[in-house]
Amino acid sequence: MIFYWIGQLVNRPKLLRWLRVRTLRAPRSLVFLLVSLLGFGLYVFDRSNRKRIKRNMSELMPQLSRRELGRKCRRYIMHEVLTIYEQAIEYRRALMRRGKDQARFHYEGREHLDEALKLGRGVILYTPHLGNYFYQYWSLSQAYNCLTVVTAGSDELRMLFAGLYWSGLKGYDYDRTPPLDLVRNLRTHLRGNGVLYLLGDFWRPEFPDCTLFGKPSKAPGGTMILSLLHKVPVIPFYGVREGWYDHRLVFEPAVHLYERYTTNQKAEALEELARIMERLIRRKPEQWLFWFNVHDRWAAAEAKPDKEAI
Repeated sequence: MIFYWIGQLVNRPKLLRWLRVRTLRAPRSLVFLLVSLLGFGLYVFDRSNRKRIKRNMSELMPQLSRRELGRKCRRYIMHEVLTIYEQAIEYRRALMRRGKDQARFHYEGREHLDEALKLGRGVILYTPHLGNYFYQYWSLSQAYNCLTVVTAGSDELRMLFAGLYWSGLKGYDYDRTPPLDLVRNLRTHLRGNGVLYLLGDFWRPEFPDCTLFGKPSKAPGGTMILSLLHKVPVIPFYGVREGWYDHRLVFEPAVHLYERYTTNQKAEALEELARIMERLIRRKPEQWLFWFNVHDRWAAAEAKPDKEAI
């Protein structure tokens, strides 16, 4: 449902331009109030979407009471609508304000990143789709030599992700970059002691197996491979929205996978990364992007044995 509305918005460029002009001229507090009310309206009136999200949350977080479940579902939908607005429209305000908007980003544990960079091998920030992950990347790119890999999966999302490049940020589209070119460019960036901002919770059927929330899943293996082969420290990282405008960015102590695993223990190393990813998502589960379709991952995993049997 949320992605349906993204498609309705980004495929109407005239409407998008009109909204950008009107909202960027209006007081930010008024605009965010209206967008939040829109999110609340979607929570109230879209019953099927609300039921699906609650079912997914309940399955992966059975400890939640019915009241807590409703509150997290409501906050999730309102947060995603705010994030869509930020990524489609409001980011241009940040570009116009340049450094002034950095006051909205509050860093915790930044010394872990700075310390890891002293090794001279680059650093991987391993993060979930939590909070506004593109705003986090924008903020980090103001202070560090950053590079990311994005994945759209649909034309609607690809239109939104284009804002990454309009902002002057660096990144590759996983689905449109030849694998060998992608690996080569990421390695080159790390050799220059750069920061890789890698999202570890998106799903593709060709990814290696792992376990997430106690269920069979898939995870991108790039972080694990780069860390083991090139002795790159991995810093668990996440960001969350606080209130309407502010974002808290948290860096945890570096994880040195290459000190505990050999290249013959890739599966074990990936499982550790999956446990890290789950722990980060649980920091603020109502701001995790994938509640709307996470059930598709389990369904695909359950269907796999049947396909192999045929």
